[in-house]
Amino acid sequence: MLCKRQNALVLRRLSHDRRAAAAMEFALVLPLFLLMMCGTLQYGILFYTWNVALNGARNAARALAVGRVDEAGAEAMMVAALPPWVTATPVAPEEEGDRNCGGGNGDPNDTGGYGPGGCGAGNGNGNGNGAGNGNGNGAGNDAGADAGTGGISANAVDSAVGGEVSATLEFPSARATFLPLAPMPENVRVQVQMVKEA
Repeated sequence: MLCKRQNALVLRRLSHDRRAAAAMEFALVLPLFLLMMCGTLQYGILFYTWNVALNGARNAARALAVGRVDEAGAEAMMVAALPPWVTATPVAPEEEGDRNCGGGNGDPNDTGGYGPGGCGAGNGNGNGNGAGNGNGNGAGNDAGADAGTGGISANAVDSAVGGEVSATLEFPSARATFLPLAPMPENVRVQVQMVKEA
């Protein structure tokens, strides 16, 4: 009888104590709230990066249309306008391309000429990874389409007066993605076209 009365008192006290229920509700809602906040932040950063890239392409197309720069200058303007997190992100191995460089140092276990000068900067007879010529000028290759640029592609097309000039800038959206928790497009691409002025 005494045990039943104590159990009833404990159950009555627990039924009025809402702290455990609030902690449980918080634990259930927190992951969803964080996912929503991170997704909102990520899309905000991606939209800001797209807007900066669009303004860079617009400025480059305008400079090309009025004759202030040539095609190479317009392409350099577009890349320079990108935010630092797009241009300073380390290049992923799949973006880097084939870096099979020649110019070993004579050691059969040498992996090739990866000196300060990049590919072909070894100093041996080519027994490493690649075919060196004894002077360290290996015949390695770099087959990445955008090697060194990290997948950033800038293209400007000039034309005669009255024709159409265009500026196109494209880069992987992974360069503007810090927390890939939400689905993102594979590439960010902007294109601006203007009429060439005299």
